[in-house]
Amino acid sequence: MKTAIVLGSGSTYLEFREKVEAFADTCDFRIGLNLCEYANTTHHMFTNTKRFKDYHNTRNEKAELYIGSTIKQDVIDATGIKKYKRIDNDIRSQRTVGVLAISFAKEVLEAEKVYVVGMDGYCLRFGQTQHCYNNTKDDDQEGQPMYSYGKDLTVYKQLAEVAKRVNFSIITPTIFMPFYEEHIL
Repeated sequence: MKTAIVLGSGSTYLEFREKVEAFADTCDFRIGLNLCEYANTTHHMFTNTKRFKDYHNTRNEKAELYIGSTIKQDVIDATGIKKYKRIDNDIRSQRTVGVLAISFAKEVLEAEKVYVVGMDGYCLRFGQTQHCYNNTKDDDQEGQPMYSYGKDLTVYKQLAEVAKRVNFSIITPTIFMPFYEEHIL
């Protein structure tokens, strides 16, 4: 069975880094997203111009690089990167690079099982920042499931759609609890 792991930029990646990277080494495909210093990625994706500008130099240069269609050519040219492929990231259908990478693993790489780390959500988790790059998006709203509002609701709905066609599990703590399998790591 072909397996893939999507290495997101949530703070749980760093929290569980040693276990994550040991597990990732057992997967056929290792997809780094945005800020990802894991040395053994086979693929790397950017769909956000700011993240691309800030973190293009953190990727494994041997990995196949995929750059989203919304990142302008002059931005790519300014980095000096010559070898890459374009990937269509229509924001309406793929809210984040993580959701896109899950679909990519199944549809392009033909992975039968996709594991995801560092997809913590945009909401604050236990008062901490949720990305490796230490910025936050939405705050927690008391009494609501964390994924029930804002950007997290959009991502949750898209994960639910992807789950209809892709066998995937988030394996580090996440606010997207219906997709979380804590026993993997």
